[in-house]
Amino acid sequence: MRRRTSTSRVVRLRGARRLPARVVAVGVSLALVAAFLAAPAALAAEKQITLAIHWEGVPDGTRVSFSDVGGNCDTKKRLYSYELGRDNPVFLRLFKSKDSGSCAFDATNARFRIHITTPDTAQSSQVILIAQARAGGDFGAYCDTSHGVTCRGGGEISASTLDAMVQMWIGPVTAPAGPAEAGYRFCGAETHYCPVTYGETVAYGAGAGPHGRYVYKKVEEVNARRIVCGGEWFGGQDPVPGERKACFVKPA
Repeated sequence: MRRRTSTSRVVRLRGARRLPARVVAVGVSLALVAAFLAAPAALAAEKQITLAIHWEGVPDGTRVSFSDVGGNCDTKKRLYSYELGRDNPVFLRLFKSKDSGSCAFDATNARFRIHITTPDTAQSSQVILIAQARAGGDFGAYCDTSHGVTCRGGGEISASTLDAMVQMWIGPVTAPAGPAEAGYRFCGAETHYCPVTYGETVAYGAGAGPHGRYVYKKVEEVNARRIVCGGEWFGGQDPVPGERKACFVKPA
């Protein structure tokens, strides 16, 4: 007599009892459905950080650009570049982050440097820090290191807020007092670019008038356009150790 064969194949698993393939397929399908339903919950943990910058005393035509200076989520950060006009405040969506994983906040995370160049080429910058002290905890944005500008605002944001907006007020671009000798104008804060041309004299230091301490160097490169304001260009000299310094130029 001919044996009746089943239309269901049998899946053989080492160390396990035999299960029809239909049963296995149903189990896999249920697992995929469960994973799909759980996905929105995971996505909901992402937080969108929007920064609203109110510019105060900063002239129209000022160039603003963002750069990344550390933290996680580096591949998801948005780095802006624009020119200030009538729009004030300016709303910027910086990046998204989760409570855990490679794109999580931590106490030393998410630093941005805002580079500010006024129409007269004076340069300054502001570093902002976005951080979460612990996974699942509150987070916020804070003014960090300032060079030539003032910054206020920021603050804490509840961990339950998924689309957060933090407001900051930045400005004005302040030109520090320079050397006592007449004719020098501020061109850039320390570590920033200072536009120069051949024959100009650059002063590097800090302090007003006769109480200031500076070192001086003449621009000898015929095609010079800018230098980095700092001791390296001045042969390693530091006229005021431990103090925040700036550069000033005097026409030839």
